Amino acid sequence: MNKHALTCRSSLAAMMLIAVPAIAEEPVEDLDTITVTAGQDSGYRVTASSTATGLDQDIRHTPQSVSVVSRAQLDDFALLNVNDVLNSAAGVTVEKPETDRVYYTSRGFKVTNFQNDGVGMPLTHDNVYGDIDTAIYERVEILRGANALRAGLGDPSATVNLIRKRPTADEGGEVVLSGGSWGTYRLQADASVRGNQDTTAARAVVAEQDGDSYLDRYGVKKRIAYGVLEQQLAPSTLLTVGLNQQWTWADGPLWGALPMYDSNGKQLEYDVSTSSAADWTFFNTRSRQAFAELNHGFRNGWSLKATYSYLYSSTDSNLFYVAGIPDADTGVGVKGAYASEYNFQESHRVGDLLLSGPFRLAGRSHEFMAGLNIAKVRVADESIYDQATVTGAGPDIDVPTFDGDYAKPVFNVPGGGGFWNDKQRAFYSAARFSLTDSVTLISGGRLSNWKSQGASYGKARNTAHNNVFTPYVGLTWDMLENLTLYSSWTETFAPQKEQDQQGERLDPKQSVNYELGLKAENSDQTLRGSVAVFRSLQDNVAVATGEKIPGTTKDAYRADDGVKTLGYEAELVGAPLDNLELSLSYTDLEIRDADNRLTQTYIPQKMVRAASSWRVSGLEQLKLGASVSWQDDIYREQGVVASGPNSGDTIVTRQDAYTLVNLMASYDITPQLKAALNVKNLTNEKYLNSLSWAQAYYAAPRNYMASLSWQF
Repeated sequence: MNKHALTCRSSLAAMMLIAVPAIAEEPVEDLDTITVTAGQDSGYRVTASSTATGLDQDIRHTPQSVSVVSRAQLDDFALLNVNDVLNSAAGVTVEKPETDRVYYTSRGFKVTNFQNDGVGMPLTHDNVYGDIDTAIYERVEILRGANALRAGLGDPSATVNLIRKRPTADEGGEVVLSGGSWGTYRLQADASVRGNQDTTAARAVVAEQDGDSYLDRYGVKKRIAYGVLEQQLAPSTLLTVGLNQQWTWADGPLWGALPMYDSNGKQLEYDVSTSSAADWTFFNTRSRQAFAELNHGFRNGWSLKATYSYLYSSTDSNLFYVAGIPDADTGVGVKGAYASEYNFQESHRVGDLLLSGPFRLAGRSHEFMAGLNIAKVRVADESIYDQATVTGAGPDIDVPTFDGDYAKPVFNVPGGGGFWNDKQRAFYSAARFSLTDSVTLISGGRLSNWKSQGASYGKARNTAHNNVFTPYVGLTWDMLENLTLYSSWTETFAPQKEQDQQGERLDPKQSVNYELGLKAENSDQTLRGSVAVFRSLQDNVAVATGEKIPGTTKDAYRADDGVKTLGYEAELVGAPLDNLELSLSYTDLEIRDADNRLTQTYIPQKMVRAASSWRVSGLEQLKLGASVSWQDDIYREQGVVASGPNSGDTIVTRQDAYTLVNLMASYDITPQLKAALNVKNLTNEKYLNSLSWAQAYYAAPRNYMASLSWQF
């Protein structure tokens, strides 16, 4: 790290310590009540978020880009899983190179930090198996850029904070029955009750969904169950405990996808429904999360929050993969069929203790927070192959005509696996200093100790990184009553699972993130807008070499320095008119390597996300809405043609720019009964889900879902 960074870090540490003696020097019992002037949450607009700093503050005065997808938007557009949510969120892409392993990017880097109510650990393999259903969540908060305080680990991409539903102030609930394309049905029930003179409250959510798919032989069934209990132990002490589970059964999943080019380098086209899955394949996942949260408020305005979270997830699968390149002259299909039984288990244990409150310094009121985070992740996985896969004796597969008819092999050849533990201990702290009536400084940082022990596919994963400090500095200035200028500087580091040609784990990625922006609200605070310019720099970025680690089927990587992202974002959310809700964003970015060449070209440089709903004037029972998502063209260089007339030419696969249009309509038959219809991909756009891997497959064509909901 350079001398300037070290000087900044020393200054930050000193500023973090200033607040501690100040608390003791000046008692806070006589503080005037601090009033938050933000407007109330309504429709698509949510006013406050603590995802960035751990301090309760409105989004306008958070010195980073924060977007929130509210429950109203989830319901309006039938965003039934987190993939749907992030596909509609500002600046995020959902990369689906295959059906049941999903990756995410923001600002040019992978999104690996997923939290529940502000607590969590980075994704073990940088991805989500299956999907995460949204039935149990009240909203989804997305902090773009680095998360130095509440995560520390990770890329300068984004943090996705899933906010669970809690018991409501009034008893009641809702039952929703839905049906749609490809024989899909869904039943969801949500109920909240109160008892014991309102000192006890509980909420339960259950859901089941089942259906086939536009893809040949692919179908998914899932069940979700969630229960949460709140107990008021004392007037200022609240205990919350909860448990949620999701089971997912997928038949006919893709492992890899479809070959994208032939032996002459020509890009191939398929029917949207084409699948390379054998008819015996499956990919089943299960996740279970239990949590306990204790909140205590002190008389002087301070609060203490203790959280413990346990997450267990497992995967059981039989998979089929086709490799090789179709012959351009003979039309003979792909050479090489591979089968695998893959099992995966992981558990996360995370404890978090957060103390926060006001203090006085130099005659002004400020806020301080400090926290301790202890986490342990345990992972075990195993691959088992059949003899034909090991010897390379699998037959040719003609993908366009493949009907899934392939004899299920006997899985009896160990293919390796892993077992390892990742441990983290971190202390984080920050203070929000009110420098003047209009200028606020937030400074702090996180001190992390991270250790990994174990092995993966015969290679040790024994690494440790101690006393890694990730700083955070943010400044806000209320230029006008409803206009705020902000800037922030953050750093992160991220241990990597990728291995080099010798099978050694790459050193952690290190990054720095700069952001400058404006946030504004209208006079009645029903509409909020923002614009931001950002720059991220990252070293030790894993880049695939195109080769395998000797003796394994695992890809080899090298570490590249100087990967940088420069871009800007604009967002508008709220209610510009009576009966009209709006969410609109635009993202523009470039990702370049150390030689200033465009890199990661499978990520769109420009994106538009928009959603709006309107209560029809004079017929308020009717709500109409539309959402639009547009991205510019993307491409991936796939190497060079090995032989033939085009020998030596660069192989490039492309996805042209495309626009997706979704429509919704709902009608309140009675105050308790509502009917709704959602149409997705109205124009039947044909496009590839992702070019992040060498293979790809198509996204869903036009489809619909109708629902009937009853509130009680």
